[in-house]
This record gives sequence, structure tokens and C-alpha cells, in this order.
Amino acid sequence: GTYTKIAVKSFKTAFQSQVTLEMLADNRGGLIADILEQHMEAHAEGWDALYLSTEAVAARDAPAGLCATATNVNTGSNSNINDVDAAAGNDTAAEIDIDDLISTMNGLPGRYRTGAKSWIMSPAVHAAVVGSTDTNSRLVFLPQATGTVQENPLAVGTILGYPVYLSDNMPSAADGAVAAILLDKRSYMVADRQGLQSIQDPYTSGASGLINFRSWMRSDGLWPPPEASARPPYHTA
Repeated sequence: GTYTKIAVKSFKTAFQSQVTLEMLADNRGGLIADILEQHMEAHAEGWDALYLSTEAVAARDAPAGLCATATNVNTGSNSNINDVDAAAGNDTAAEIDIDDLISTMNGLPGRYRTGAKSWIMSPAVHAAVVGSTDTNSRLVFLPQATGTVQENPLAVGTILGYPVYLSDNMPSAADGAVAAILLDKRSYMVADRQGLQSIQDPYTSGASGLINFRSWMRSDGLWPPPEASARPPYHTA
């Protein structure tokens, strides 16, 4: 093994909501709790989009994208991610099937076929894969083979033994775009700073009778050893 420097940066998402002084004083219908919940959801959606972007590792004006090209993922790393093209002609979400995911899993080196891994894919790809049929037109997946009781309640089941997480921020279908990710926890480092922080500011807009609620998160994403993960890019021909 070799050791190299890892430059961890600090990118930020920030949101603000305003309420009137009267609304705050009355706290109508649990207003403050609702605002904080909406901020948390907004941050989660924002970071999901940032991590799953096609951002090049070399650019580093945002977290390194989980869906960046293999060339960009491998830049600055001592290992290469395992991209296994989907079957020829599978260039839409509806055409990705279980065989593509099996090929992706088999594209991992033997030493990385263990470990904490999970699938990340769009709802459309998930629907196509779960709808895969065998040569006798029978569904490949049965309810007991795609259980929903996972360690993480955000998982929607399992495929080939790995929990599945869905994201609406996966890239649009196109030749070479990432259709899904079999992500090993060793492959991608999420470097949070202090988690979600929030403040209540009664001063900035106080003359107008408004209270500002501000929140922000700072984090980064990096590919230390990408070779522990694999992806099936869409494939036109």
C-alpha cells in the first residue's frame, strides 16, 4: 500500500425562514418544530444531490461526485473504480435488469466482495430491476427475496443481498452515465464538520417584526479507495 495526502474541504448548504414576531410568540401549530424539520429535509436533499453529482474529483469546487466518470473518480487515487457497462442497448432506466447488477457485482475483485455495501439507484431503475423476469416470464424477485426490514429504515429492500437506497438525484439515462452504484463504505468518505447547526436571529429583520431562522451544514465527500465499489453505466452499443 501507499499513502497520499487527502485534502478535505468544507462546503456548505444554508437555508433561512422568516416568521412574524406574533407567530413566533403564539407558536401556532408547532410552527418552529415544522420549520426545523423542513430545514433538515432541505439539507438532506441538498447533500444527496451534491454527493451523487457528476462532479470531477480534480475540480474540487464541490464534493467529489459518486456519479463522476471513472476517469475523474480515479484521478488522485491509488486504485480504480470498477465500472462494468450494462448490456449493449441498455441505455434507459427501463432496460436495466438484474443481469446488469449481477455483472456489476462480479466486476469486484475477490478481496472486495465482502464488507458493508449497498445499492444506490433511481426509483425508475429499481422498478425495472425488481420487475425483471426469467426466460419463462416469471418474476425474478419474490417478496421474501426483497425484504424491507433493514438495519437502516431508509432502505427499500435488498437486491443480491445488499440493501437498496433510492435517490431522485441519480443522473439521467445517457450512454456512459451511472445507472446504479454498489457502494462500499470504505470507498467514499463523508467528512461532516459539526452536523446541522441553527440559530434564531431576532435582530436583522427585527424592525420589520420578522424573526429569521437560519441553519447550515458543512461537509465534504471524497473517494479514498474506489476499487472496493462498482457501477453499471448505461450502454448504448
